[in-house]
Formats: sequence, structure tokens, C-alpha cells
Amino acid sequence: MEELKQSRSAIDEIDRQLLALLARRMETVRSVAKFKRENEDAPLHDPDREHKVFEFWSREGESLGLSTYFVGRILKELLAYLCILNTLFSRGSRLTGGRSPRLWC
Repeated sequence: MEELKQSRSAIDEIDRQLLALLARRMETVRSVAKFKRENEDAPLHDPDREHKVFEFWSREGESLGLSTYFVGRILKELLAYLCILNTLFSRGSRLTGGRSPRLWC
């Protein structure tokens, strides 16, 4: 029973680290979005970049023994969430300075 308790504690710590990394990723995504809002010539959606990110996640995940389907689903969920945020912010929220930014999703 002690081994189970230790394993669950380890999982809890890993979950904390995952959440901290997700928060860090979102902070970086916000800075990219800010740059794109301030620079009209910056592409909102870059399919080539998205494809490269999917390839990277697949390769890295596979090298770590993870299913490419599994890591692909996680990345798809992240991108879908960003699309939702982009749609919400496009309605002139205070986060976009009252302006409607260009949509990419």
C-alpha cells in the first residue's frame, strides 16, 4: 500500500509540473498573439508552422515511448482551445483593446 501511495504522490508532482508548463506555454502564446495583433503583416495562421509542430510532437513523443495518436490529440486540444480564445477575444474584449483582431481559426 505504501508503494501505491508513493506512486500517486509522484503522479501528483508530475501533474503539477505539467500544469506549470501549460501555464508557461499559454503565457508565451499570449505574447505571440500580442505581436500578431500589433503587426498586421504577421500571419495569423501558419499551416506550415502547425504542421511542423505536429511533426515535432509526433517524433518527440515517439522517441519517449508515447503514442503519436496520444500526443497528437493533446496538441489538437491545445490548438482548439486557442481557437476558442481567439474567437472570444475577437468580439472586442478588453484584452484586445476594444479592437477585433483578425481571426485565424
